Amino acid sequence: TSATLEFTTAYTRKYNQIRGFTLLRGDRAAVAADYGLYLFDTITGKQIRLFSGHNGDGFQRLPGVQSD
Repeated sequence: TSATLEFTTAYTRKYNQIRGFTLLRGDRAAVAADYGLYLFDTITGKQIRLFSGHNGDGFQRLPGVQSD
């Protein structure tokens, strides 16, 4: 099963490129871009939240899933 991620906020800003992504627990994905960190529901593909306020190298470091 796959879903297409739908950006609903500022992703359409000029020069906003995706820099990385990771899958998270609870059917979530984090996507790092130039102007924010986006949280998505991987089942529906809907954007849940935009974390903004910092841009640059910090968004290229995303958490990974740890197995128990």
